Amino acid sequence: MGKRPEMQDKLALERDLFWLAAGFLTVLPVPAGLPESDDLTVRSAKYYPLVGAIVGVLCALVWLVASVALPPLVAALLAVTTAVLVTGGMHERGLFVTAEALSHEGPHRAVLRMVRARQGGLFGGMAVGLCLALKVALLASFSPAAGAALLPVAQGLSRMAVVHTEFTTRDVREKGRRRVAVPVTPDGYRIALSISVVLAAVLLAVLGLGVTIAVYVGSILLGQAFRRGFMARLGGYTGSCLGGVQQMAELGSLLGAAVIMA
Repeated sequence: MGKRPEMQDKLALERDLFWLAAGFLTVLPVPAGLPESDDLTVRSAKYYPLVGAIVGVLCALVWLVASVALPPLVAALLAVTTAVLVTGGMHERGLFVTAEALSHEGPHRAVLRMVRARQGGLFGGMAVGLCLALKVALLASFSPAAGAALLPVAQGLSRMAVVHTEFTTRDVREKGRRRVAVPVTPDGYRIALSISVVLAAVLLAVLGLGVTIAVYVGSILLGQAFRRGFMARLGGYTGSCLGGVQQMAELGSLLGAAVIMA
């Protein structure tokens, strides 16, 4: 008899953790009155890939509907715009700030100050513009069915890249700015990775082994290349850096698929 309430409490906690992740990563409505603490914030990171996949499903629905009546380029633009709107542009903003800071020569502290101040300019704008343009062009090159299968996986994998960066990289944010002692727990990392494996299985069933491998390799290579870039200049990550990692990992997924499917 005592196990049933305990199980219900565990399920309720997991539900709250999912909604916390969704509330942080998107502008979608979430239940009011969710419990909040640094500990819960840390534990909610395991659901980032799942939330990303849900964002991708919404983009895929827009892509499929728009593809019926509109040219592929326009349908792709609407699908990519959907992701920006659903997330409030938080990842694009991170890429904008980080790319601008890294484009400037100067000592470590000066670059870090720029990232912390969320300053942007020409180089940041070009980075975001080129990233969005590439995503639109790549998506437009796929068939409606292939694009619909790729979007949830690309979005989910890109959030796994964020979890991986938090788990393996030093946080250089100032205290009091969403900084926590351990951004991702080992258990949370394993669950996030498991979700990514499930996404791989779905993509494998739909598009085959070659595309699946290319998507995952592309996401890892481009996301980690960006990580190495800001690590060399900053010695760690900030919230803006995580947004840049997400954008690059998502772009890498689509690039990988295009290499095989072109």
